[in-house]
Amino acid sequence: MSRARYAQRVFGCVIVLSIGVGVATAQVPASPRRPLSQIERTVLGEVEQKPAAQTAAEKPAANDGAQVPTLHKGMSKPFYLRNGNVLQGTVRDVSGDGVVSLETEDGTLRIPASDFLMETATITKGDGSRFRGEVLSEDMVSFVLLSDYGEVVINKSDIRAMDRFLGGRQIAEREQRQRFFQGEETLTNVFLDPTAFGLQERAFYISGLSIGFGFTDNFMLTTRMFDSFQGDINLNPHFTVFNRRQGASEIGLGLGGRLSTRHDMRREYDRYRHFIRRDGKTLDDAAPGTPLPDIEELLVDDSSKGNLAAFEELYAVLSWRDSLRNGRGKWGVHVGAKTNSLLFQELPQLKSGSTWERFVPYRFWAALDYDMTKRVKFLVEVFADNGWRYVEFSDAAEDYFDEETPGVISFANGTYRPVDIDLGFLIAPTDTFRIGAHFQNPYITFYWKIVQF
Repeated sequence: MSRARYAQRVFGCVIVLSIGVGVATAQVPASPRRPLSQIERTVLGEVEQKPAAQTAAEKPAANDGAQVPTLHKGMSKPFYLRNGNVLQGTVRDVSGDGVVSLETEDGTLRIPASDFLMETATITKGDGSRFRGEVLSEDMVSFVLLSDYGEVVINKSDIRAMDRFLGGRQIAEREQRQRFFQGEETLTNVFLDPTAFGLQERAFYISGLSIGFGFTDNFMLTTRMFDSFQGDINLNPHFTVFNRRQGASEIGLGLGGRLSTRHDMRREYDRYRHFIRRDGKTLDDAAPGTPLPDIEELLVDDSSKGNLAAFEELYAVLSWRDSLRNGRGKWGVHVGAKTNSLLFQELPQLKSGSTWERFVPYRFWAALDYDMTKRVKFLVEVFADNGWRYVEFSDAAEDYFDEETPGVISFANGTYRPVDIDLGFLIAPTDTFRIGAHFQNPYITFYWKIVQF
C-alpha cells in the first residue's frame, strides 16, 4: 500500500472519531451551575438586586412622627387628639385592638389609641434639676411626668421654666398661656355668699372664717371654726343638686344651710334691732346723732347663757359660668336667696316700752365674677338684706380681733342698709392661695386650699 493511501485512511478515521465524540457530547445533559458564594459575587462584581421601594400608598399609616401616649384605665386629664380636639375625660377601658373608651361629660367615646397625641414637657426646677418626659397628669398643685427612669411628681411652685410639646411639636409661649389658662379652681363663694359650685372631691380649704372639705364633687361640708371653738358647734352643708355642662358652659343649682347648736342669739337680735319699736318709733328712725342702745339694754334677759339657742339658715343659689370669648379665663353669674330660723322662732321679751315688729328675714343677691388675668379675679355683688349693716373698716377689725370673740364678724356698730353693693378683687399668688380685698365687712379675706388627700 502506498504511503498516500495510508495517510488518507488515517485522516478519515480521525474525522469519523471526532464526529462520534461530538454527537455523544451533545446527548449528555449539562450539569447544573454551582451557585456563587458571597465572596465570589463580590469578586466578580455582581450586585444583589433589592426590591423596589414601597410607594406611598403601600406604606403603613404613620402617626405624623408622634408616639402613642400612655393610656391606662382610670387615667383622667385633658386628652389631645390629632384632629385638634381636646377632651377632658377619664379612660374607662383600653381594648386589645387599641380602642380607648373615654368617658366625658358629653358621653362615652371610642377612640383609636393612634389618634391621641402624646403630651411631653421639659421642666427645670429652681434648684437646677431638669426633667423630661410624658405628662401623665396635672392638677393645681403638681405635674406627674413619666421619665425614662420612672414617674416623677413635680410641685408647680418649684418650677422655674417649662417647655411643653404636643405630638412632638412645641407649644408657642403665647399659645401655651392661652391653652392652659383655665386651670383655675372653682369659685365657691362671692364674698359671704355661696355659689352653686362646691369643692372638688377630697379637697380641703382653710380661710380666715371657716374650714371645709369636699366629700364628693356634689357635696361639701364647712364650719365657722372660731364659733365652734367658742362652743357654738356649727355645720354648713352644701349640695350641688343639679349640674349640667355643655362645652365650656356650665350651669348649676346649689342648696345649703347652716346649723348652729349653741348660738349666741344676741348677735342676730342686734342685726334686726331696727324692727324694735321704742316710744312709737323704730331705733333707726331716731334723730341723727342720737346714740342707739345696745340690744342688751333692751332685753329682759340679757345674759349670754339665757340667749343660747339653736339657729339655722337655708339658701338656694343658681350659678352659670362660661369661658371668655378669647378663651382666656371664665366669667360667671350667681343669683341666690337666703332666710333663717327667726322666721318661725319666738323673739325674746323686751323691757317695758319696747316691742318687736314682726318681720321676715331675707337676703337676695346677684353676683358677677370675671377673670381679668390668670391671677386676678374681679367680683361685684348687689344684694338686698333686711338684716345688713354697713360696718366701717376700723370697727370690723376691732370686732375680728376682740379678745372675747376673736374671728367672729359683728354688725352691732353698723348702719342699717337694706340694699347695698360690694366689689373687690381676688388675687392668687399661687394656685392654692388667694387673698381677697373688698369694700364691705370683713374687707380682707384669705383662702388656702389643699387638694387630693
